[in-house]
Amino acid sequence: MSTSRVYPAYSLEIVVSTGQMRRAGQIIAAVPGHVDVHEAGPQRSGWVRLILTTDTEQHLHDLESQLREGLDFHLIHCEDRVLALSRGGKTQTRVSVPLDTAEDLALAYTPGVGRVASLLAHAPERVNELTGRANRVAVVTDGSAVLGLGNLGPFAALPVMEGKAALFARLSEIDAVPICLDTQDVDEIVAAVTAIAPSSAASISRTSRPRDASRWRNASESFLTSP
Repeated sequence: MSTSRVYPAYSLEIVVSTGQMRRAGQIIAAVPGHVDVHEAGPQRSGWVRLILTTDTEQHLHDLESQLREGLDFHLIHCEDRVLALSRGGKTQTRVSVPLDTAEDLALAYTPGVGRVASLLAHAPERVNELTGRANRVAVVTDGSAVLGLGNLGPFAALPVMEGKAALFARLSEIDAVPICLDTQDVDEIVAAVTAIAPSSAASISRTSRPRDASRWRNASESFLTSP
């Protein structure tokens, strides 16, 4: 009763008795559209935990309605899996040094970090050695080209940029920070990207075709020539 899908979108998790499994299968098979069925863990005390996945929200509601009419079950959750995954974001900052004792804190932060700051003030070329800058990228967008959905603005672009940042982290072990700018003015975008050059490299992503390509090249050069 189980199949495999690449893009599960909506899910219903229920607990049914083993005696109702055949009836559950009949109801699921009778609902139009594809339903991916997965047993979550081993059966316990005559009960089975099922995760039912559909492709559309309407299909999910139709499935839940049919199950309620013909089956006695306990509902665990009924949700959009994409929204559920996005809650709280897809990336987070992790500490890479010990911070368990007062000595750890003194070394990583104050007063010890003042020594690093003083050194970099006189030798900025060592910034990639003494900070995480070399392994950090800003994933920047103005929200003007969000996937294939068009110009949706910076808030709509944020989950997309978080997804891309997660890919950087997973595939390349690069610390990526999503930056969604509340402007679509080329000069302002270039200024913003140039201004954050001291803290990270940059990836201009999900922007519509540049109105003046030379300005974007100038912005890129600011990263290539910075420490």
